[in-house]
Amino acid sequence: MTSSTNTYPPGPADWRRSLIEIQRSPTEFLLDLQHTYGNFVHYRHGPAHCYLINDPDLIRQILVDDADQMMRPPATGRSIGKFLGHGLLTTSGKYHHQQRKVIQPIFTPTWVESYAETMRQSVSDLTATWRDGDARDLVTEMADLTMNIIYRTIFGISPDALQNTVRSAIDTLQQYSGEMMRRTPQVSEADCQLAIAQLDAAVEELVAHHQQSGNQGDLLSRLLDTKTADGHPMTSQQIRDEAVTFFVAGQETSANALAWLFYLLATHPDQEAKVRESFGSSSPLENAYAEWTILEALRLYPPAWLIGRTPIETYTIRGYPIQPGDSLVISPYVLHRTSDFYAQPDIFWPERFQDALPRYSFLPFGAGPHVCIGQPFAMQEIRIALEMILANWRYELTSDAPIEPEPLITLQPRGEISVVLHKIGAS
Repeated sequence: MTSSTNTYPPGPADWRRSLIEIQRSPTEFLLDLQHTYGNFVHYRHGPAHCYLINDPDLIRQILVDDADQMMRPPATGRSIGKFLGHGLLTTSGKYHHQQRKVIQPIFTPTWVESYAETMRQSVSDLTATWRDGDARDLVTEMADLTMNIIYRTIFGISPDALQNTVRSAIDTLQQYSGEMMRRTPQVSEADCQLAIAQLDAAVEELVAHHQQSGNQGDLLSRLLDTKTADGHPMTSQQIRDEAVTFFVAGQETSANALAWLFYLLATHPDQEAKVRESFGSSSPLENAYAEWTILEALRLYPPAWLIGRTPIETYTIRGYPIQPGDSLVISPYVLHRTSDFYAQPDIFWPERFQDALPRYSFLPFGAGPHVCIGQPFAMQEIRIALEMILANWRYELTSDAPIEPEPLITLQPRGEISVVLHKIGAS
């Protein structure tokens, strides 16, 4: 352990052991750091100096108060930036501010609400393929659902043959970025370039379709009509980068959030029954239960499980100087499982959201100027899917073996979540 008289706050001294543990499981490594050393920890990730920040006051300071003194860490550009380019998910500073200011008006409450019916139709299309007694994988089913929704709402068309190509490209992106984080690169450069070309081709086809058909009221149409801060149309590269970002951020995060939500309910049948009963209840308290359940699932399994920043100039935290290029690591997965802020943090207990939580102790969508721009869209999508599926279906897991998380860009279930479907009311 390093001493407070040294350059660094407390943390493990053996960086080689730390690297091995990160490669084995980044989430467990960060949880162990917090349990052992507290809420401000220094560790080495190979040659890089990293600081786990798990204190809500420090999180507010880094993500909100001093956000203009921070930027995305270089690793972001080397991993997901390789695929996404300069979209909202990878940029910082003035460019990010300008792009967000241009794109933010697209995500108005009216625009989000206008797609509720499209979301409902997508859920109906999915469940129309289900039969009583079917064995299904919830991970695949929720990925199909959210891909359908993204195509219809963001791009204004129904999924076509390209969706499998896009999903393959996103899988490559996820795997590559996860390996970059662990420093265990295995995805080849040729595979990366193929995935990038597949994403480029998908966006080019969608843009060409819109240029022929005119404004269809979807997000891509609005991007094509949007002017930048200097009054010019967005370039083809800007449109490509933002469109690919919405593919990844919009589809992957919601798919994983829904898969984890239904998994938790499958393992907690009493809570599942309460959620089903809460829909349509005249009691405000009962009606809020579904919302609490969604939030509790996002607490335990936040899709955006890791947030990184690096200071633009030397930045001091509690007397310790943090240098440009050092990584300030905020993990909602760790934060949400800290007993300082949550009683019995490993327990699935939706009622905890009946009371106010400490500010900046709950970050499923981030905070500050980089807070997820699609948060209202995602919450509406998840609630609609939850209500429509539980109204007509029950499901049981085919195995009691726990599903482990796989921390890539998003926090995915490792492997399938295999269930048997039961139609409510079926004889």
